[in-house]
Amino acid sequence: MAAAWAMCAEGVEEAVLVEAPVVPEGWERPPWVRLRALTEAEALERESLGLAEEYELVSGGLQEPAVRVRRTYDLKAMAEYDFEHSVVEFCLPEARVDGQVAERTLGPEAEAGEKAACLGRMQPALAEWLRGEIERINRRLPEQRAQIETAKKN
Repeated sequence: MAAAWAMCAEGVEEAVLVEAPVVPEGWERPPWVRLRALTEAEALERESLGLAEEYELVSGGLQEPAVRVRRTYDLKAMAEYDFEHSVVEFCLPEARVDGQVAERTLGPEAEAGEKAACLGRMQPALAEWLRGEIERINRRLPEQRAQIETAKKN
């Protein structure tokens, strides 16, 4: 708990190993990912890449002009940012052309964009599981936000 409420020195990362809820046929253990939470600067950068707001003055007829806000999200950019920064390393199943499912691993030494390119090809069930784990580690789930709000009030 103390680490969650602390600043970390440069290069210090607290990563968590998360195993998938399935074991592919022929595998000795479940697929896994090692995740870390984004720093505050990274979280802000992610939001800046993925969220844009435009303000427009619109005619209100006889009334005063109104302001309309148009908000757009680049969900792909936000997911790619998470894949590159929250995913430290992984060992996940990858379907091959011959129909076999093999282990695909990538670690911290991966080239820029390599993890996002690889993880962008996930099938829906695997993608949903990984997105949920990334949301959890970054404390974006509604129940986690509620806990933080409660802690702030106390």
